Order: sequence, then structure tokens, then C-alpha cells
Amino acid sequence: MDNRFEMFDLLREENKLQTILVYPAITTETDSNYHEKRKTFLNPIAIEAFVTQVSEEALIWKYYGTIPRDSKKIIAEPQWYETLKSASKITINDIEYRTLWDDSKSFNILKRENYIICVVVRADAQ
Repeated sequence: MDNRFEMFDLLREENKLQTILVYPAITTETDSNYHEKRKTFLNPIAIEAFVTQVSEEALIWKYYGTIPRDSKKIIAEPQWYETLKSASKITINDIEYRTLWDDSKSFNILKRENYIICVVVRADAQ
């Protein structure tokens, strides 16, 4: 018996899953002399995930204060790992978030057997 389907089916029955939009992007170089780049967002991919606010305790003890306060934690099925990994922008309740793909500690996507956890921050956060 596969626990992944039981967990997400239970969340779906309880209406705890949200539909989030994941935007992959293509980066093209517009000026070869100054290496200016332009990002073009592709069509969004809608996925269902369990979204929670990152607690203050996790910010201090788990992430050592390296992410802003208005961060979200996305818990999704493992099939969405590559989609979330390639995301340039994620929209949750009409608010834009970005992934921490450039962080050297790589705590932004945590892969487990039955689910994945992705930490995102607001796009307008410093």
C-alpha cells in the first residue's frame, strides 16, 4: 500500500489542498557584450499542494534566519519535484513567490519518499 496516495487523498477530502501556479521561465541573453539577460515566463502549471506559513521557530532554529518572515512551505507529491525545481515564479492566492534555487545550502526543496517540501519567499522580499 502506498502512503503517498493516502496522505494526499485525505488532504483532498478535507479541502486542505490549494491550487498553486508554477511558472517555468526561459532566460535569453539580449546583449552579448554586457551579458544582459531577459526572462520570459512560460505558461503556468497548476498543481495541488498543501501550503503552510513557515513558523518563527523554523526561521530561527531550522533556517537560521536566512529566509524572510512571509515565507511559505509547499508540501506536494513527489511527481512535482522537477516542476518545482525549474520554477522561476510561483503564485499562491494571487501573491507572487520565488524559490530559493540559488541558495548554496539547498534547503529549498527537501525530497522524501512520499512527499516533497519546497520553501518559497515573496517575490518582493529582500
